[in-house]
Parts: sequence; C-alpha cells; structure tokens
Amino acid sequence: MFFHYTRMNVDTFYKLLDMVSPELQKTSWRVLSVEQRLAITLRYLATGDQILSIALAYRIGESTTYNVIRETTEIIINVLLLMLRQEGYVLIK
Repeated sequence: MFFHYTRMNVDTFYKLLDMVSPELQKTSWRVLSVEQRLAITLRYLATGDQILSIALAYRIGESTTYNVIRETTEIIINVLLLMLRQEGYVLIK
C-alpha cells in the first residue's frame, strides 16, 4: 500500500527524507513530524488526491495540508536542484 500512495519504496522514501529533513524540521511542539510532512506531500504528488481527502485521512486541517504540501514541495525542489548543481549538471530555465 505504501508504494501506491508514494510511488516509491520505503528505502527510497528514507533516502529522500534524509536529504530534506534538515530543511523540513520545525521547532513547535504542535507541528507534524518530518515523516508525516513528506508522506502527505508525496501522496498528493503521486495520487492527485484532493487536498481535502488527504487532510481527512491525516486528521489535519485543509489549510494545514495545503501549506505542508506547498512548503515541502519547495524544499524537495531546492534540495534536488542543489544536488544536481553540485554534480555538475547545467540547468536550463
């Protein structure tokens, strides 16, 4: 079931988590865990589910879900772009 929601296996999920977790860390005690934030975002990107559906599945607010997806997607893009630049890839805009 994990693969259907994220389109990746567990090992790949944890590799991506290791790459993005420093940027995803929050200090508030009420915040979602880094694993939850990544899982919510990947579920949205992989399945195209409605944000309300994902919010209900994780028992969080719709606006919270939207913000988590937006923030986490930006972080994933920035981390992967940095990794590509460090490996010498030239990125075309």
